[in-house]
This record gives sequence, C-alpha cells and structure tokens, in this order.
Amino acid sequence: MVHEARRHLVLIHGGGVGPWMWRKQVEHFAGDFVVHTPTLPGHDPRASRDFTTNRDAAQSVADQVDLSSLQGDVAVVGFSIGGQVAIELAQLFPDRVDRLGVVSSLVAPMAGSSVLAIMSSWATPLASNERFARAQAKQLYIGDDDFDDYFAVSQALTHLTMMAMLTANFSFRPGDTLFSSPLPTLTFAGSREQKSLVRGMQHLAERMPAGSFELVEGVGHGIPLARPDAFNARLGEWLGERRGVNRAPIRG
Repeated sequence: MVHEARRHLVLIHGGGVGPWMWRKQVEHFAGDFVVHTPTLPGHDPRASRDFTTNRDAAQSVADQVDLSSLQGDVAVVGFSIGGQVAIELAQLFPDRVDRLGVVSSLVAPMAGSSVLAIMSSWATPLASNERFARAQAKQLYIGDDDFDDYFAVSQALTHLTMMAMLTANFSFRPGDTLFSSPLPTLTFAGSREQKSLVRGMQHLAERMPAGSFELVEGVGHGIPLARPDAFNARLGEWLGERRGVNRAPIRG
C-alpha cells in the first residue's frame, strides 16, 4: 500500500503509558499532518507480545505505521523510552525519517544499569495496585480522564516487559552515525527532571549538526501532558506548521 504524499508525524509514547498520552497533540496537528500513534510492544492490554529491545520496538513502530510506504516528509517524536525508540528508528531508516524529536529520554548508560533494572522491576506487582498507580499517574501529569487507560496498561505490563524495558532504558546510547547526520533534531527536558537526563538532552542537541534544545521550566517527567499547549506550539514551529506560531520560550 502506497500512501498519498503528505507530511507525517509519528508520536511514540513512553514506557507504562500508551498512544492516548498524545491526544492533545493529535487534536492540534491533525489538520497539517497525518498523525500516527503506534503502540510499543508490551503495552497493548489486548495483545500478548512483550517488549524486548529498543531496536525491536523501532521495527514494530515502522511496521505499524507502514513506514516504507509513507510518501512525503516523516517527523518522528518520542517521549522517554519512546524517544530512545525514535532515535533507533532514525538510525534504522535514515532515508525515511526527516526530523527527530526526543522528549525527556536518557541518552547515556547509567552506572550499574543491569542492577538498576532488576531493582526497578521488583515494583512490577505494584503496577496493578490502584493506589500505587494513581500516585505514579500524578508524577506523570496523567489526569483523571486518562487514568483508566493508564491503569489498564499498568495491569498489562509483564515482568519480562518491565525487565527488558528498564534494561534498554538504563543502558541506551545512540549510535555514532547519528551525530554525523544532518537530521534536524529537537530535544526537550523539564527543569525538574533528573540532572543527568537534562544534561543528556542538551548534549544530544549540541552534538547534532542541526540540533536544538528546549528546557521547560517548572516541569518534571511528562512535558506533553503537563504543558500541551506550549509544547505543541514549540513543536509546531519546529515542524514548520502551516498555521505558524511566534517563537517564545516555554515557561512554567
């Protein structure tokens, strides 16, 4: 199937959430783009496939959106581990990805990543506890309207998916070929996120020949949900959105 030549926007959700996290972005960009919101492996309550690696997840995204058949520009934007998957997608398909957006992703391996993954995965049973899930949802700026969707994903996450996802997240490093690429790249981080993540997003943008970095004041992990209007405006400007927006920093 060959798609009509149009501008495409692929939005990749983070770990433990789902495509529904992009509702405000879909509403905003649907007039100017064909918006695709694929589901990461292990995050579909109706499917049994586990998450294995970021590369496998990138291939899954490519298959879901029929990347090889898309006609026109393709921008890929990912949040958290979805940002890592977006980077993998750009590396796997450099001739198909025209713009790369990375929101609040780790881009350097953490010391003791395997131990961190094991320890973090011990919390998997808690994901099915509604009180724990509500506390986590609050940290991610997930509102009451989206909680049922969030809780359904939390209950569907298996221990294998959690282990693989955490291992991939804590050990991720972009390939060297990315940094010699002219790929326009925009990175975001919240000022209240862990400092290593903020530095990583800034350094990634600095190392890219066509990179830029946006620090969002007063926000932790969850920029697209916490500041959807400001996030959409900055992303839309960078994408060359037809409606046009005035350049202004995102404030808390």
